Amino acid sequence: MRSHRVQILFSLFVLLSSLGIPTYSAQAAGPLAGKAIVIDPGHGGEDPGAVVNGFQEKDVNLQVALRLKSLLEGSGATTIYTRVADTTLGTSADRRRSDLEERVRIANESDGDVFISIHADSLADTSRSGVVVFYGPETGYAYSHVRPPVLIAQSRNLALELRDSLREVARADDRGVRSVPYYTLGKIEIPAVIAEIGALTNYEEAVRLHDPVYQESLAAALFSGILAYFLNPDARYVEDVTFPDGTAVLAGSEFTKTWKIMNTGGTTWDDSYRLVFKGRNRFDGPESVPLPSLSPGQTGVVSVELTAPTHCGDCMGIWSMRGPGGAVIGDDLWVSIDLRESLPTDPVARSDDPDALYFHQTGHNVLGGFRKFFETYGGLDIFGYPRTEEMNENGMIVQYFQRARFEYHPQFAGSPYEVQLTLLGSELRSDQPKAETVAPMPRTESQEYFPETGHSVHFAFLKYFRDNGGIFIFGYPISQEVIENGHIVQYFQRARFEYHPQHAGTRYEVQLGLLGDILLRQRALLFD
Repeated sequence: MRSHRVQILFSLFVLLSSLGIPTYSAQAAGPLAGKAIVIDPGHGGEDPGAVVNGFQEKDVNLQVALRLKSLLEGSGATTIYTRVADTTLGTSADRRRSDLEERVRIANESDGDVFISIHADSLADTSRSGVVVFYGPETGYAYSHVRPPVLIAQSRNLALELRDSLREVARADDRGVRSVPYYTLGKIEIPAVIAEIGALTNYEEAVRLHDPVYQESLAAALFSGILAYFLNPDARYVEDVTFPDGTAVLAGSEFTKTWKIMNTGGTTWDDSYRLVFKGRNRFDGPESVPLPSLSPGQTGVVSVELTAPTHCGDCMGIWSMRGPGGAVIGDDLWVSIDLRESLPTDPVARSDDPDALYFHQTGHNVLGGFRKFFETYGGLDIFGYPRTEEMNENGMIVQYFQRARFEYHPQFAGSPYEVQLTLLGSELRSDQPKAETVAPMPRTESQEYFPETGHSVHFAFLKYFRDNGGIFIFGYPISQEVIENGHIVQYFQRARFEYHPQHAGTRYEVQLGLLGDILLRQRALLFD
């Protein structure tokens, strides 16, 4: 069942380890980074388990379990052990029941991803040997309990991966994967299995089980099975749809995080499949939301409405995809943002001024003389939506629009020059070589030469220039027509003309570049 990819990955891991080359430190990312594995060495202390051929089961279980620890942690996983020494877990008079309850408690309080109990078998037929892996059924336990189907499926998948890995090294019978109503398998609330790694009642196998080299092989096989299981979950993260890692978000602001996911299991998701908040920084929002109804192999999106915290450390919240009964069914999802201070481009409320013109598309108002200028000289087509409110920059009242920056000049109050446009075209080309001028040419319907800058304007650009305010709005041309990103453009002191042949003959044949937005982004004042 293991994929060829898993075999290659594990072989490389073993090779690097044998050469003394570091693989993954506890802090580094690895194939199991972010996973927590609960390892349960069966029996211990006053409970030796099977005692056969002069061997005690508890010793074998512990040695294999401890050898597994370095492999898991070296691949980035966190390990939680029910015991790491020859100790007794049970405390009550009913020692066996108390022992099992303690193992269940550790598993359920661990926030682990899987539980693996390691045992060695005792068989009536001493000629038999080999491995078998158990998982719990839905019902049939000695206590009233129903195990969710998704948890059964996950446990069975884990059992299959472990069995496939173990049988490659066991050199004995493959006794399969079985569903049995054992106490721990029913009570534990994460995927759980019991791996019988051999039979102590078979003398040859008992000797192998006490061989440190063979114990290393069994630990490596368990590791490989665990790795294969996590490489084939029932649900996969595909990509961030909104707010990828590191997106700057205003502290206290509301935003919607959306992920694309895939159903890689064998069951169609119903409303019992949910995305549940798991931990790290707490973003204000729902504790859980339903996953989309996806059939096996389908992809879809899931979204959560959140409010950014006012302060946090790494600003990361982790979410877990879960099936019926709360069982984890796949990759964790996460929100990772950078908190930022408020910006002038952040949306504001509608102004109380009755003469204000409010644009909900960007969340800003246009008032007074700026509104008059905006409406008189072309509105949205020429200037785009407002990106800020009126603000003071270097002692001047200005307001940014998508395609322009308005400036208020009180010394010209009452004249056409009370509001003027910043020379954005010139400012954005200031770090480039000055465009080569052209020879003068006669003025016609299709061409016009401007000696002030030594450039000419032609055809559709000239018509747009003349129809929409000319020099007063756009300034003089400061380049000829050039190709930028596959488009024909021409720069003016206050604008950039763009030719769109797909709209030939319409009002959108020539459009203006979003120079206001470009400048705001260069100044880290706009992030959308």
